[in-house]
Amino acid sequence: MTPSTTPGELAGRRERKKRRTREALVDAAFRLFAEKGFDATTVEEIADEVDVSSRTFFRYFASKEDVALTFQEEQYRMMLAWLAGRPAEEPIMTALRRAA
Repeated sequence: MTPSTTPGELAGRRERKKRRTREALVDAAFRLFAEKGFDATTVEEIADEVDVSSRTFFRYFASKEDVALTFQEEQYRMMLAWLAGRPAEEPIMTALRRAA
């Protein structure tokens, strides 16, 4: 930490780096899945594409299947957030349609 760097800035930088690494792993995985197929792609190949170790890969994902499901998980979280933002008095089916 430099004299001009605050602990909050350091944590923010660290989180941004983690997010970039995770996104790079997802991008590399989907690129390899498209080129070689899901079954033929290994975790080691995905990690090598991002220049990290397999151990680092497993800090972000439990398996390559988890990488493949990242977009579904993000869509699920967004849908829940949108649904939570609907007015409480709105009928549930209307809220679901509008959130979707």
